[in-house]
Amino acid sequence: MFGSRQTNAGETLVETLVAVALLGIAATAVIGSVTMGVRVASMNVGNGTNQNLTRNWAEQIEAMPYDLCAQTTVYQSVVPPPTGTTLSITQIRYWDGAAYQVSTPACVDANDKGLQEITLLAQSTSATGTQQFPLVIVKRRECVSGC
Repeated sequence: MFGSRQTNAGETLVETLVAVALLGIAATAVIGSVTMGVRVASMNVGNGTNQNLTRNWAEQIEAMPYDLCAQTTVYQSVVPPPTGTTLSITQIRYWDGAAYQVSTPACVDANDKGLQEITLLAQSTSATGTQQFPLVIVKRRECVSGC
């Protein structure tokens, strides 16, 4: 017994607890990063869908006949949006020869010089929140003889 040395082949309780705590902290950070990545990816899908819907609607509006002093209910989407998504026109302004004016029911057709600025909005709601995509387009009246 005298002169014999014992070697510690195992870990102490404190070393084991420190190792488990460090692994727990690292695992929490990794899980948080993965969760955030999934959330951002889901938001990007919603934004991409809204962009596609709004751009398709803009092309439909450009193909429709020009409506003098148009109101926000005139240029409706031909294709209904998917569930949870709304498409709306938030504003139509017409060019009166000097400046853009907001189109109201009191607008006189003679004041509309054949140029409209239309603000479209696609909005969708999902578990990750609400995504919006606004798009402003300019619609021109087709020129007929005497333009």
